[in-house]
Amino acid sequence: MYVLHAIWSPGFGTMIWAEDSEPAVTSPSQALRQARPHPFAASTEVLQGLVGGAPTEIDLLLPSARRSPLDSAELVRFPPRTLGRTPASLLACRVPAVRLDPLTLGTTLSRVLDPTTTNDDEDGRNVS
Repeated sequence: MYVLHAIWSPGFGTMIWAEDSEPAVTSPSQALRQARPHPFAASTEVLQGLVGGAPTEIDLLLPSARRSPLDSAELVRFPPRTLGRTPASLLACRVPAVRLDPLTLGTTLSRVLDPTTTNDDEDGRNVS
């Protein structure tokens, strides 16, 4: 399952990144002074297959446990992820993303959000 996130940045426009429910949760990096790779972000190849766009990377401050970002509320895992007792904090994470063309943004988002489509990727995994 993928959970898509859209952000807009001055000078860069609209970008999409996604969480993937299948990869490992813990980041191999313990970096605190620079953005660490998001351990369960979808690759740019997956994103391009879902929404198109030009590949890029972005650094985001995300609510995180000590070793990895927290799942968004929409991300479903089997079995569910258990959290430690440490309070969440904001940590810098680098995520693969795609930059969407402003001329096709409406069409792209309508296609992804259309309730009459299955919103499955090429592997049959659900996109929300």
